[in-house]
Amino acid sequence: MIQIGVKLLDRKGDATDFVEFDLSEVNFIDLWSATNSSAKVPCHHTTNGSYLSLQTLKDVSQAYKHYGFKAYDQSNVINENRISEIIPMGKGSKVIFKDGNHTLIRRKF
Repeated sequence: MIQIGVKLLDRKGDATDFVEFDLSEVNFIDLWSATNSSAKVPCHHTTNGSYLSLQTLKDVSQAYKHYGFKAYDQSNVINENRISEIIPMGKGSKVIFKDGNHTLIRRKF
């Protein structure tokens, strides 16, 4: 099973920080936190490096960009390949997907 993680060390602040790896490459998984008071997240340790699970929507939007995902506001990362329709509403928009599901975003189209 393919996973996407963000490098634990040597980040450059660009798309190269995100790595696809197969679970069969993982030696072990433990919990890691940046500080004693921050939340702990799974860290996958492989021969090629250690990778944290994606923690923020910013990370998700960057890591999944080449799959068609884009941050539409601070609360939603949307797969643009799945959009059926976008309807302007009040101060935002309603994004309707091909399967009939929808989400509300705080951005007007």
